[in-house]
Amino acid sequence: MRAGKLRHRLALRSNTPTYDANGQPDDSYSTIATVWGSVSPLDGRETEFADKVTAEATHIVVIRYDSNIDVEYQIAHDSRTLQVVSIIDKDDRNIQQTLLCKELL
Repeated sequence: MRAGKLRHRLALRSNTPTYDANGQPDDSYSTIATVWGSVSPLDGRETEFADKVTAEATHIVVIRYDSNIDVEYQIAHDSRTLQVVSIIDKDDRNIQQTLLCKELL
């Protein structure tokens, strides 16, 4: 994988259970790692592929392989927050991961 294509700085966030003043669970995310990656919106062909995997994907994120990432992670990029909905290990070689994500509004 060429490092030049990984030009975006991304914060990987994991759900950290916290509780509000009433003892109710409150979803909050904390940054686990900051990595280099590429973020791009899905084009027409990729959207067709993503619809077969998941109907929710709006972006593709490519990063170096990280075995800790799961579908409960979020990715912060600039002012956007992306929720991971599917993880693809390219060529099953543990080198690169393609994350299908949906943008949270």
